[in-house]
Amino acid sequence: MKSDTPEHPKLLDLAGRIGQLQGVPLEWARTCACGILERLWRFTAQYAPQGNIGQHSDYAIEASLGWPGESGQCIAALIDAGWVERHETLRLVIHDWPEHCANFVHTTLARKHLFFWDGTAPNFNDLNGNGERTQAKKFYESKDTPSSLHGTSKESPRRVQGESNDRGGDSTVTYTNTITNTNTKEEEDKISVPTEPHPSSEGTPATPPGDPVPYEEIQAAWNDVADRNGLPGVRNFNGKRKQALRARWKDKFFRENWRAAIEKIPDSGFLLGRSKPKDGTKPWRANIDWFSRPGSVEKVIEGHYGGKNTDGYYCAGGDLGFDEPITG
Repeated sequence: MKSDTPEHPKLLDLAGRIGQLQGVPLEWARTCACGILERLWRFTAQYAPQGNIGQHSDYAIEASLGWPGESGQCIAALIDAGWVERHETLRLVIHDWPEHCANFVHTTLARKHLFFWDGTAPNFNDLNGNGERTQAKKFYESKDTPSSLHGTSKESPRRVQGESNDRGGDSTVTYTNTITNTNTKEEEDKISVPTEPHPSSEGTPATPPGDPVPYEEIQAAWNDVADRNGLPGVRNFNGKRKQALRARWKDKFFRENWRAAIEKIPDSGFLLGRSKPKDGTKPWRANIDWFSRPGSVEKVIEGHYGGKNTDGYYCAGGDLGFDEPITG
């Protein structure tokens, strides 16, 4: 969430509506509105990365937001306040989603050659190496491109964001291409698009042919959360890290929940290094090597690491699934 969002007129509008619906003071309603938006964007990033959130039911969307009121009230408030839009074929979409979503969403869509719901091409600055960025730029500047969504089509302008001006170039291109709706079947709630192998970045060991692990997506998702929460980032995946992730990737639970686990890390003060170890040592912080160990994703999803208020909370190495001492 951007730093100025809590004071934005649209946020205050949403807070006012929530306050009326729930009968709570405006200041408390504003805090609730911030939480609702943050959860909405997290849910969209994982389950509707193109911003076409209408592929999910109103019940599912409001459940993801933790809405305690009557069904439909929260979505109506989000629409009236301008955070969500009704769409002729996509039902519901996130307003200005390319501006609100995290960087890893842009990287994920760019790697899969997908577009946002409004036809905007993702920013591909964070793709690995010049070769991968060049490939993406050529794709998004081409008018002969496949549809970004599936189903009933609708013409919409498509914009290439590409390289920003501060990197010495403006690759914005505007043209028209078919934008379509997603299949709304529950079992197809995630967009699955086959991708071709991409060149590795300099200094990173080459990925073995046929390796299915999305190292770059994991790196982008981890760094997005790490940068916002003061955790160690990932600069490259060496041989040992890739070996660990390949081992984890064989597990279905890991494949289906790794992104949700990364996004849930800020919910634990312990994982953010805010605990107070009993022995007076420096608090441990989550890092990618811990995340790649057996059981880490399961324990994050199951809530083994407590909440944000961790004063006096201490988690022993055994709770982390480590056999050796933990180092920061």
